[in-house]
Amino acid sequence: MPANAGVAGTSARPKGLEEVAPAPADDGLFGPESVTWRVMASPAVSLGTVAAVLAQMLHPRVVRLIAQASTFERNPELRGRLTAEYGLTVTYGDTRSAERAGETLRALHSRMKAVDIETGQPYTADEPDLLRWVHCTIPWTTLRACDRWGPALTAAEKDRYVCEQRIAARLVGLDPDSVPATVAELDAYIDSMMPRLAYTAEAGRIRAIMVPHKVPRGGKELLSRVMNLAAVDLLPEEMRHLYGYWWGPVQRGLLGAVSNRFLRDAVKKTPYERVLPDLRSYASAHAFGAKALKINAELRRNAQAATAIVASGEGANGQDA
Repeated sequence: MPANAGVAGTSARPKGLEEVAPAPADDGLFGPESVTWRVMASPAVSLGTVAAVLAQMLHPRVVRLIAQASTFERNPELRGRLTAEYGLTVTYGDTRSAERAGETLRALHSRMKAVDIETGQPYTADEPDLLRWVHCTIPWTTLRACDRWGPALTAAEKDRYVCEQRIAARLVGLDPDSVPATVAELDAYIDSMMPRLAYTAEAGRIRAIMVPHKVPRGGKELLSRVMNLAAVDLLPEEMRHLYGYWWGPVQRGLLGAVSNRFLRDAVKKTPYERVLPDLRSYASAHAFGAKALKINAELRRNAQAATAIVASGEGANGQDA
């Protein structure tokens, strides 16, 4: 079934789509009739993304790769922005921009190397098992966010969305046929991975960055805290327990009441057809590519320079001794 087959709740050409500036060359890999366009326009997706990253970090080899080869811990805001730009480009950018984004990401993954601390063997980010886990957590948590806050999707639309995400799997370097094509297959895959998940020191550091324990100082920080915890609550009980969140029904009920009020209101205030032109404009203006490569290269050079300075200082101290 093609990605742009008709879906209830969407239209062939949403109003205002032709007024996008700068205008994408075409409708890209998904198109206005896809479930993906409608789902990714929802504010709830941002919390689904946080939940996806938390789920991903429970895979020991994934999180150790992030700890050893990524700039995430040194600059989480930048990594988050680049990830968002990649997602917008792939979803709403034109075909050329989306394919280029995939090429850029695959190149980055091929250079990300880590050492398995249990076996001592080196490995890279483009191993299919690792890519598959990271890929599958995204539609899985996104659908959980949609179930809670909207947009409401039928069972058929959910299956369509999961099937469409095989396009995203291809872009990261996976064989589309090797990833789930339905919600049932996706749930079965996540269940099969549960025994392989674990809480590690590296996962703890990532959690501390994404869901800090600091006491909120003011309304804005309090709201941010509630939203972060709402993202945690999207995870199933087994994953929450690994992170140390043993919430009872009263705690979860209170968290749900507060987060539901804000998220459902936000979803109502951001109708699909109104936000779509802005999303397409942003994707066109911030296409993932040379800019991201340059930033990553600068971060690596800065890190290497800092390491060299420290090493030089230690050597000098040793000579003085």
